[in-house]
Amino acid sequence: MIAEIISVGTELLLGQIVDTNRAFIAKKITEKGIETYHQSIVGDNFERLEEALTLADTRADLIILIGGLGPTKDDMTKQATAKHLGVGLATDDEALDKVVKWHKNSGVPMAENNKLQAQYLEGGHPVKNDVGFAVGSFYQDEEKNHADYLLLPGPPWELEPMFEKYVEPFFNKAYFENQIITSRVLRYYGIGESRLSTILDDLIENQTNPTIATYAKKQEPTIRLTANGEDQAEVDSLLDEGEKKINALVGDYFYGYGDDYSLEEAVYDLLKDRELTLSSVELGTNELFKKKISKVDRFNEVYLELFEGFMADVAVYESVDKVKSEEEKREVAKTLADQTRQLSGADICVFVFGSDGEVEDIHKYQEESFQLAFSRKGQETIVYSRVYAKDHLDNQERAVYDMFDIIRRQVLGLKELDRK
Repeated sequence: MIAEIISVGTELLLGQIVDTNRAFIAKKITEKGIETYHQSIVGDNFERLEEALTLADTRADLIILIGGLGPTKDDMTKQATAKHLGVGLATDDEALDKVVKWHKNSGVPMAENNKLQAQYLEGGHPVKNDVGFAVGSFYQDEEKNHADYLLLPGPPWELEPMFEKYVEPFFNKAYFENQIITSRVLRYYGIGESRLSTILDDLIENQTNPTIATYAKKQEPTIRLTANGEDQAEVDSLLDEGEKKINALVGDYFYGYGDDYSLEEAVYDLLKDRELTLSSVELGTNELFKKKISKVDRFNEVYLELFEGFMADVAVYESVDKVKSEEEKREVAKTLADQTRQLSGADICVFVFGSDGEVEDIHKYQEESFQLAFSRKGQETIVYSRVYAKDHLDNQERAVYDMFDIIRRQVLGLKELDRK
């Protein structure tokens, strides 16, 4: 099923208001396996809105319109949609009563056009608005000459609860009756979203159930699998099979599940499970590694924080700012990681060794080299040399996340991969 989302409002075109509604709706319908290929913004103009509806009707099964349901002259979404469909507007008595009572109780004189907020597409269903006055509409053409239509008000504090409380039950009955829908988010690190989607191109092109959607995050891509079936066991089986096919191609980069799961959380969980402790040293990162791991709940169960003045006991630390060549940096990184691990008593110590001088412009794209050292008790210390070529802050973050990935791979015994 394909949906198209159209936001209505000249203020959106002028950049006076940031449109968060389309992102909210797109995420919600994707979770239900409804795809969206087109989204647009149309100003408060009747003819252009009609044109947008006519075009959308040729390429979508469901058209979702946001905004323009109020009482003023530039609120024309319902009227344009009704004309396009060849239907009238009906009045929701409960919504009208709410409008009338509010004006009566507040002492504010009620203009006649306020009654427009209680109208919805005739032949459809009103969508209740618990927060505001403007009701929505959910319309399905019985003769199937048109797509289905959903109209919702523009204020996010009205739209979001309306969608979750009233629209989703409409959708479940209309499109997913006797169906269970479940999504599973797969997380990857070390591969870009464009390469990920290219590798999975055949699977994506031929997807049916489950559906596959890739998303680009700042440092990592994710995949959302959405399956539907008559019972949970069937759905879980479909998701398992879909995940198996995907990870047969890109499983080397897979590290976990969930919308909010992070690479640093994956490292924490792994160390906790293996009963391993970790310490870290950084130069040229503004202690970003430590800041990231410190945000993980109960991080101090695995992370041994070095006390103030600790590095004075690490002999090689005094020579850090004297090294010049990359080979010297590698040797210093290896020795410092070893000595710090031994003195801290941690099972693992990592050293993220970046630029040791001032960076003139942190926002300028520039090549920067980092030495990433991994020291573990009973193993030979490994140093990875990496060069990043974005702005200074992004280079720092890339180095830190690569360090988390190195820890994960080393502990799990996985091969090291070039980031693509």
